[in-house]
This record gives sequence, C-alpha cells and structure tokens, in this order.
Amino acid sequence: MRTIVLLFVFFLLLYFFFRSKNIRLFRAGIPLSIITTGFAGMIFDLMIIFAFQSIYGYVFSWIGLLVASFMAGAACGAMLITNVMTRVKNCYKLFIKIELAIISFSIGCPLIFLAGHGYLDSPGAFSSFKIIFLIISFIGGILVGSQFPLANKIYLRNSPSLSKTAGLLYASDLLGGWFGGIIGAVVLLPVLGLTATCITVGLLKLTSFIVISTQPNRHL
Repeated sequence: MRTIVLLFVFFLLLYFFFRSKNIRLFRAGIPLSIITTGFAGMIFDLMIIFAFQSIYGYVFSWIGLLVASFMAGAACGAMLITNVMTRVKNCYKLFIKIELAIISFSIGCPLIFLAGHGYLDSPGAFSSFKIIFLIISFIGGILVGSQFPLANKIYLRNSPSLSKTAGLLYASDLLGGWFGGIIGAVVLLPVLGLTATCITVGLLKLTSFIVISTQPNRHL
C-alpha cells in the first residue's frame, strides 16, 4: 500500500512539473479518465463478486445476477446522461462531479461492507444483505456508464472526427477494463484485500480527477 501511495505522489509531481512547462495535457486528460474509470468498473465488479463469496461461501449461482445488475446500471447511467446532456450547460463540471462520485464510491464500499458485517448473525439480515450487493453493483454501473457519453461530447469539441473520438475513448475504456481484470484479480484483491484495493482505486481516480480539474478548458 505504501508503494501505491508513493507512485501516486510521484505521478502528481511529474504531472505538475510538465504542466508548469506549459505542455498541453488536456487532450490526454479525458482518455486518461476513461481508462481509470474502465479500471475502476472492472475492480468494482470483481470486488462485489469476491466479497459475496467471502460472506456466503458460494457465488456461482449469483455471478449472473451481480454482473447483470452492474451492466444494467451502466446502461441506465449512459441513457440518463444522454437524455440530460443537451440540457446541461457545463458538461465539464458534470464530468468532474461524476469523477468525485466514483472516488466516493470507492472509499464508501468497504465502509458499507464493514457496517453490514456486524448484522450478518441475524438470519433475516444474512439473507437480505444479498439485495444490498445487487444495489451496490447497480450504483457502481451507473457511475461507470454515465461518464462515457459525457467524455465523447467533451472530447469532440477539440476533435473534428467522430469516429476517431469514439474509437479512442472506447479503446481507453477497454484498456482500463483489461488492466483492471488482470491486476485486480491477480494482484490487488488477493494480495491487498478489499479495503486496500478500494483505496487504490480511489487514489487512481483521484489522479485522473486532479488532471481533469486542473485543465485550462474547464468551461467546456
């Protein structure tokens, strides 16, 4: 965990150094945010599955429901943002707020599991806690899915090509999910555990949040 924090600090120092040299990093900020969101989405999915298995001792009969809940949330988030995007005056501020919401979700998930752990001795609570897993999965999907339409709209204001923008951001999302699937399942969750993994995701999203929120084009 200490190594991850040091890497986070090193990246920020490196970023502010290059930013002070007037290197334009705006166009890289949106893809970076989508990469970290894809990474976070995959970690959230794995985290919920691992936590469910650790509590109930089985997961195979529930994997479909948990993943479906997450994907349903992602679809709802994308549709919701697409519908309200035309009425939003500042998409950039909304994008930043979603970044903060994902960071809060990363930090809040372990607290929810720790708070609910004390009530699992009750048979009723033990059974109903499964619904909480589905709700958490759905909320995580909403947060992850809501960023992609906004990212496309923001990035298109500085890019003349719709196909290149969609391809770049979709590739960024897939890349983040790929890294999340490998690193999360092999390194983070088995080695660091749920709480430290969520903090790691929060720090990663905090990195992209700082990059995005310190850009000169926040009025977009």
